[in-house]
Amino acid sequence: MTPSITGATLAALLAAVLAATAHCAPSGGARGTTSGLSAHPPWHNPCGVQGKSAHRHSRKNDPLQEALDDILLQFKTTQGGLKQLRPSINKLYKDVSKFKSQPISWLTFKHFEWYKKELRELPLKEKTARVLAEMHTGLQKMLATVVSVQRLEHFGEQLEPRRKIFAEVRIEVNKMLCEAEAALLSLNASLPELVSDDDISWETHDKATDTQLLVDDWRVLDTLTRSVKQWLRVLKDLRRKPRRANSGNAAAARGNSGNAAAARVNKGKGARNPRKRRGKQPARH
Repeated sequence: MTPSITGATLAALLAAVLAATAHCAPSGGARGTTSGLSAHPPWHNPCGVQGKSAHRHSRKNDPLQEALDDILLQFKTTQGGLKQLRPSINKLYKDVSKFKSQPISWLTFKHFEWYKKELRELPLKEKTARVLAEMHTGLQKMLATVVSVQRLEHFGEQLEPRRKIFAEVRIEVNKMLCEAEAALLSLNASLPELVSDDDISWETHDKATDTQLLVDDWRVLDTLTRSVKQWLRVLKDLRRKPRRANSGNAAAARGNSGNAAAARVNKGKGARNPRKRRGKQPARH
């Protein structure tokens, strides 16, 4: 006969589970934070447990173009989402947005300049893999930055609108990062190194005023907007069909043939009107 579980035994098991859960829970964060980062930050697994790549079904013969199409669509969607947030962002940060946004040392946004200078002339597969790797690392840092500013909660009456803005921003950045990771995996490319919490260093946050923290918020949002715009330029350039090697020669040949035809027409007109250039001839008597 199978022994039954008594109420006391069940209570003891429940207490053990709760104790183990409490022991494994992340410790409290620093001043002004809701909680510390977990052992597995969200930017280390943006696509969830199974990962987006497990659900990707090939729609085209070319997985490279498919990956570019998917990630371009996501970046366009994110850009649209940021535009929808713009009224709320302008209202909350109207005072600090008047000042020029100072760069954040661990975030970059001049992606197209880097791409044009170092990668544009490389073969498509090679430059795409390098773009996606750089994008993946940058989006990890961006998501880690968004998470870090989300944890700051001493903003008084501005707390709730700020919380809503960064909740939406976090979702959008996570989607872009997931798409970049899925694209790399679909191309059998290695994922870049994971970004650690140590890569995000707000030196002024512990002693900052609410105004300074709003300024830092604005710097993050402004950098994100610029970054998305720059990556869109890169992705659109990657999807451009390469011009054929003889297309320039063909265009020149067409131009020459057009010039020759125009010359024949002009010559013919001159032959049919010999007196046009000499003016009116005097009448004969």
